[in-house]
Amino acid sequence: MVALSSCTEVSLRTAVSRPYYGYVKKAVKDEQPEDLFTVKGSNTNLQPLIEEVGRSYMVVENVA
Repeated sequence: MVALSSCTEVSLRTAVSRPYYGYVKKAVKDEQPEDLFTVKGSNTNLQPLIEEVGRSYMVVENVA
């Protein structure tokens, strides 16, 4: 088993571009504002929850 610590260097490879052989009939446009995150079938904005989870994670990382 390998344990990773917070000071372990991690290198990320660049994304590999793969050709798409299908046909796209119509471009998908997202009319939703950048600060609005919803789940399909719900009108509840999840942005405040996402921000709170992010803040909690930063606090845990700073304490560790």
